[in-house]
Amino acid sequence: MPLTPSLSINVPSLYDYKLLETRIYIPHQELQHAKSKAAVVAHPYATLGGNYNDYVVMNVVNALLQRGWVVATFNFRWVHSLSWL
Repeated sequence: MPLTPSLSINVPSLYDYKLLETRIYIPHQELQHAKSKAAVVAHPYATLGGNYNDYVVMNVVNALLQRGWVVATFNFRWVHSLSWL
């Protein structure tokens, strides 16, 4: 079953203010702990096709969500410019 992000936002890059596609996943209420933990998961190398939809990224996100973590994923700024590869 595909995961649905709780929030999708675009965050400006610090260097050139290009927008980075970002997703935030928040665990279900019954899984949340009093002291939540958070993780940022980066995707594999973009020139080889990596992006925030990569199966490795989504497996890590799912595992962390099941343990009550809040998880953020994002696309590096050059992901969509590499579509010619």
